Amino acid sequence: MDLPSGRKSIAALALAGAVVVIVVFATRPTEKPTEQIKAALSEAARAAENQDLGGVMEIVSQDFRGDLGGEQAGRSAVQGFLFLQLRRGAWNKVFLTDVDVELGPGPDVTSADVTAHVVLASGANLKTLADVVPERAGTYKITMTMQKEDGDEWRATSAKYTATDVKSLIGVP
Repeated sequence: MDLPSGRKSIAALALAGAVVVIVVFATRPTEKPTEQIKAALSEAARAAENQDLGGVMEIVSQDFRGDLGGEQAGRSAVQGFLFLQLRRGAWNKVFLTDVDVELGPGPDVTSADVTAHVVLASGANLKTLADVVPERAGTYKITMTMQKEDGDEWRATSAKYTATDVKSLIGVP
């Protein structure tokens, strides 16, 4: 069906507008790498609270090599360790604090060194760190290297953790 020339102009204008909208939204900048990394860590923490091992493992690279309690470990060892931790159920809330992200060099950042404190706490109505009872929590400093994989996915390629003092993080003398 042929459209009158006035309608052809309107249709062409609408099509051009749609193309512009698609191009603008498709090429607009995504989240910054620091925000992407913090979001990935937060997603892993929420997955841990829900005892979702697969969700936690999303942040662990297939090429992972790290320190697991003083011993070198690959991804499968980390998965086994996390499985046991999640099934033990010694905690039901994960707080991430003091997350520091140092991005690698260059305009197309593909690596980062990350340090974070993780508080694993148990109890009811734990909404903030102030709600945590020190005797019912463990605190760990985790240092890791993260790499951008599969496009925009940030995953840990190495990590180590050390126990820290929970009282200093939750403001208890």
